[in-house]
Amino acid sequence: MWNATAHSLAFATALERSSTCRSAGVNVPPPRKWPKAEKNELSRTGEVAMTAAAPGTNPNVSRSWDIRHTNGAARRFFAFLHSGRDGEAPGPPNVLRRMFHPDGVRSHVTNWPEVAGALVARVRREALGGVTDERAQRILDEVLHYPGVPATLRALDATGPLLPIVPIRYARDGLRFGFFSTVTTLGTPQDVTLQELRIECFHPMDDETRENVRSRLG
Repeated sequence: MWNATAHSLAFATALERSSTCRSAGVNVPPPRKWPKAEKNELSRTGEVAMTAAAPGTNPNVSRSWDIRHTNGAARRFFAFLHSGRDGEAPGPPNVLRRMFHPDGVRSHVTNWPEVAGALVARVRREALGGVTDERAQRILDEVLHYPGVPATLRALDATGPLLPIVPIRYARDGLRFGFFSTVTTLGTPQDVTLQELRIECFHPMDDETRENVRSRLG
């Protein structure tokens, strides 16, 4: 058994190795604390990747869906959606909370049921893939109990077939935006923390969106 496990671990990612060892009762050291200079370099790397995809809205998110960084286009876009509103989603910036909370962006997402279902399935599929992020699961349980969230989402089957692409469509003040997303990760992460970093790039789906992005997000 251990030979098979060792062989699997040899080809596993840092996060998968950590999860497998914990499941086997092996103590796993905490993620490395990066020196300030290396943290600054990593931050610059993320900023370069996000800027390269401008003018799309590009948040840098963790496996728990916390928004670590955003590019200028993303900040301007979500400020536009949120302008004139007093409330906001609770806690630190988080994709799940922002999408599901009544004070988040939910009211501006015209295909919200489709997007919400895809997000729930994606979080659960990542857990089924063998690496469970307990914090992501707790946040998912929290958002599924927000006011106005259909109870049917709590029983969603994450093993069913998915659409190849689920666009997200926004509308505000007569302007419409349609995006599809791609995810960028570090090609050779040497640390669990680095492996968790993901840059989700949202690309305009049509000419109307491209024109509205240029006029609104500069």
